[in-house]
Amino acid sequence: MDWKDKLSSVTGRATQIAQGAATRASDSLSTRRRKKMRHAERDYTQYTINARNKKDNKKELNRVKKRQAGPDPEWYKPVSYFGPPAGVIFLGIMLQYLLMTLNNMMKPEKLQTGFWHNYGLLKWYIPLAIIATPIICGVVYKKTRAQWLIKRHPY
Repeated sequence: MDWKDKLSSVTGRATQIAQGAATRASDSLSTRRRKKMRHAERDYTQYTINARNKKDNKKELNRVKKRQAGPDPEWYKPVSYFGPPAGVIFLGIMLQYLLMTLNNMMKPEKLQTGFWHNYGLLKWYIPLAIIATPIICGVVYKKTRAQWLIKRHPY
């Protein structure tokens, strides 16, 4: 045997040893990985079993709502007395502005009218508002009083 054959047999043997070591290392890594996965799965199963049997304090705390110490003051009376008339006045102003905008949309600057121009709607709107406002006040009074009574029921 000459030195070339010896060298090739030594390098071949070294290659075999290196490949065997690599195979054993990858086998041990995969064994560790499998073991870790088994432990993780076991821990997760144990966690879900415990979570089912254990009371979750966070959920319990979120369900509890703080209550007032006493009943609300009678807020429904001023709302029902002042709300509908204010709404009617606001609606009248918005309608007048809408009519002014629609009237002035395609006109030149000299023919445009102002906010206080009589567009014809207010002669119908004012009497209807005078008639409808007390009716709306009654309906709003009834609805807001019912809400107030429901909210103060525990007291």
